[in-house]
Parts: sequence; C-alpha cells; structure tokens
Amino acid sequence: MKHRFFVYSLLCAFFLALGLPVMADKKRGKNDGPESPSIQDSKLYFSDRVFAAPSRPFMQRIKTDPADAPIVVTGLPEGLHWNADLRRVEGRVTAPGTYHYSVNLILTDRADSALVPHDVTLTVDERYAASRPVMGWISWNVFEGDISDKVVRATADQLDQLGLKEAGYNHLIIDDLWHAPARNSDGTPKEDPAKFPQGMKAAVDYVHSKGLKFGIYSDAAEKTCAGAFGSYGYEKTDATQYALWGVDLLKYDYCHAPTEVGEALSRYRTMGEALQSSGRDIMLYICEWGVREPWKWGSETGAPLWRCTYDTRDCWKGKPGGIGVVQSIDLMKDLWPYGGVHRYNDADMMCVGIHGKGKSSSDLCATGPGMTQDEYRTQFALWCMWSSPLLISFDLSQPISEDDRAMITNKELIDLNQDELAQPAEFVGQYGNLYYFQKPLSNGDVAIAVTNVGDKEEQFRLEFDRFSLAKGLRAFKVRDCQQRTDVGAVKGGFDTKVRSHATLVFRLSENIEIANIVRRNLKKTLGIDESEKGVSTMSSSVRKRKQK
Repeated sequence: MKHRFFVYSLLCAFFLALGLPVMADKKRGKNDGPESPSIQDSKLYFSDRVFAAPSRPFMQRIKTDPADAPIVVTGLPEGLHWNADLRRVEGRVTAPGTYHYSVNLILTDRADSALVPHDVTLTVDERYAASRPVMGWISWNVFEGDISDKVVRATADQLDQLGLKEAGYNHLIIDDLWHAPARNSDGTPKEDPAKFPQGMKAAVDYVHSKGLKFGIYSDAAEKTCAGAFGSYGYEKTDATQYALWGVDLLKYDYCHAPTEVGEALSRYRTMGEALQSSGRDIMLYICEWGVREPWKWGSETGAPLWRCTYDTRDCWKGKPGGIGVVQSIDLMKDLWPYGGVHRYNDADMMCVGIHGKGKSSSDLCATGPGMTQDEYRTQFALWCMWSSPLLISFDLSQPISEDDRAMITNKELIDLNQDELAQPAEFVGQYGNLYYFQKPLSNGDVAIAVTNVGDKEEQFRLEFDRFSLAKGLRAFKVRDCQQRTDVGAVKGGFDTKVRSHATLVFRLSENIEIANIVRRNLKKTLGIDESEKGVSTMSSSVRKRKQK
C-alpha cells in the first residue's frame, strides 16, 4: 500500500509540474448507490472490483472514449503490468490477498486538463480458480408454472443420459411458481405440495445424486414476477431454508421492487449477505434485466453473475420489448470491459432447441417464433464468445435432434466460454452487415467471430489487421470452431463467406514455424530483428511452451 501511494505521489507531482491538476476520485457515500457517472463522464469504462486465483493468469481490459484517450495505471501489485498497446492489466499474482491500484485517465480535451484517478480492488483467492460461467438447464421457457418434482427428476436423468452433464451442463434451475400459495406458519418458504409431494429436499437430493447442482428462484420484493411469495423481509429465513434443502444457486428476480439503483443494490446485498451466512455455499444470480446496469455494482452484493437484458425470445428479431438475437447483440456487444473472472455478463437463457414450442419465449417475436439452425448457432456461438452463462431451456423429455445436440456440446465453442481468463469478446466494429468480435484466451490464442446480420450471404476477406489482438502476428494456425476443422496456416487473412444470420468463429494460434521463417527473412533482407520487437501478443513464456 505504501508503494502504491509513493508511485501515485510521484505521478501526481509529474502532472502538477506539467500544469495538469490532479482530480480526486469521487468516493461513494452510504446512500450514493453504485458508481457510474464519474466513469462515464470521464469516458472511462472498466470494472472497479476484479478477481483472480493465485498464480493463475489475470487480465483486466480498459475501454476509453475516444479509444486513444491517454491513461496510466499505477500501484500494480507484483506480477502484474500495464500493457499500454492493448490497454489492459495482465499477469499473475502469486500471493492471496486484497490489492489496490489506480487507473488514471488523463483529460487533455478540456480547458481544465487533469489526471483523474479511479481505484480498483483486486481480490486474489484460491476459490476463484474454479470460477467459470454457469452452465445448465432452466425451466421457465417451456414449463412456466408446470414445474414439478416429476419434471425435475426427468430433466436430471436426461442431463446425465444425453451427455450434457459431461459437456458441462451441471446446473438444474427451477424458475418461478414452485411455491405453495403461502409460507408456512413460522414464515419459512413452502413448496407447492401438489407439485412436490415428497418435498423440495427430496427433489434436490435426486438432482445431487446425478452429480448436478440445484438452483431455485425468488424475488427481491413481497411477491415474485408471477405472483408467488417473494423474499423481501425474509432474506435470512429463506437463505437458511435453501441451505437446509441443499440449494446451490438462487436466481433472484426484481419484479414489484423499487426502481432506484441504490435500493436494488441494497436488496441484492441483503440477500447476498444472508446466503453467505446460511452455512452453505449458495451462488447469488442477479436478475434485474440490466435496467440499473448491474455490471457496475453486482460484485458488491457477492454475486458473480447478472442478467443484462430482458427475457430472450425464440426469434431472430423481437418486437418492441422483446429480445431476439439481434437485440441481444446490441445490448451485449459493449459490455466487455465489465467482465472477467467471477464477473459474468448474462445474456439470459438460450432458446436453442425450443423450435417455437415454448411458452413465454414465443411472445414479442417479430420473426418466428422459432429460428433457423444458423440463427440458433449464432446465438450459441455469441453466448460462448461473451463468456455468458450457458443455460439451455428446452424440454429434455422430448427427442433432441443430433444437430441440436452437436451444437450445444461443441467442445471447441464451450472451451471459449469456459476459458479461465473469462474475458468477454470485444466488439471490434461493424463492416456493412458484418459484426466483428475478438476474445483473448488464457494460452495466448485469440478467438474471432464474424456475424452476418444481413439477409444475404456475404463473401469477404477476413483481414487480421482489423483485430487489435492479431496485429503484429505474422502467421497463424487457424481453426474453424463451428465446423471443428483446420483452415490451415494463414498469413494476413483469408477469403471466406458467411451465410445470412450465421456466425463464423475462428481460433488463431501463432504458427511458430512460419513466424520463425518470416523473422529470419526480415533480419536477412532488411536487418530487422522481429524477435527483439515482439511480433506477437502472446507472452514469451507462452511461445516457449508452444515450441516444446
């Protein structure tokens, strides 16, 4: 801590010597609610609470507007450094603990040019080593109020028998309307005896017997979205009962609750604290639909994931108020600075496999209900690129096509979603009807995606220089993650095509053999030693591992 303030003092002195004032970072008071105005006014976008596991790769990316706005980062703990070219903090911290550093925006486009510091808290703990976006199944889209013990057991069986658990889908979450008409006389929550005749614990135990985790639903108000009893005022009571039942996750909705951001933060924090003191490790899943920008304050409640949109619909385009894939892209594409380990931006449950047979998922659709396979593949691919939770929601008791099964068990796409860096794909830009995304991976590879939102097939040249993570790399091994085939060794880019509403996903690895030939030729013909300049975004340690 002393080192941090020493460095910060030197930096302040430097800016004062240049005549640039140092502006104090605005601190939030007890009733201020979450931060956001100071960051937005300063044109700076990043997470102020971040997480890592000891000795594991860590990355925090920072976005500014304009993109080249000058920033400096001070007070970094040992093992981390500021990559100014890619505008990210990266490295590994060995020792567990809580660390603090500052992201400093240099405001030079105003008359009162200044250095504006913003504090970041980094928590390093072994429990984050296993933190990944949640994968599983959730009941609402096809069952709504028809959820029951029978449905739970049948779904648990199918998750196991269809190989979905093995693929990573290890959560079974029941949504609204599992409740009895009223609580027990002692105030504890009660399941509907007609739906769960053996009691909730029996259903939970059965799910656990299949090697799965169990999630339940409630609301931060007096009643839930569908009108059952909520948890407001009963947080400790409900958390204790959930622990006794063996619950592993709580999806916590926000219907019938006050609109203020500070009140939402308070209600979610209260439940988060109740879960933490329940005697069981129960994950809090914030579901207030992104209205109050929970990606900026959700981690203060103890939650590692938060919904960023209203409910998704089983369609390519939704009507006003409906979220089709197109609306999901618009809402999710700029949230990448707020994701990371133990910080998951949730694009909501997927509609893959429903094929227009859902209930509320068929509402508010401008196209459909139901989508083409290319549209479903786009949804699945982008959820993977964004490090969003992967929650399927179709009826597993019905036959599943081999195409659907192959889609949702595509290991190469799931590996992108579950990568330990947990970095959401960055929106690179729109080129006509093509949306470009890039995603850094823990081994130094780069994933890129191209989505065609137009109504016609597009033929184009995929230029690597459009991706900042690929600039400077002279040669790649390119893998098509959708088709699970090798494209081959590529330099600079390649010609390809993408169908209407489809998404291409490629994984780029530096081709060491070709890169070494290029370096030797540059040195021989031009006297340029690229080995000294560094032609790759990969660390030297990663390159050495790949050469072994």
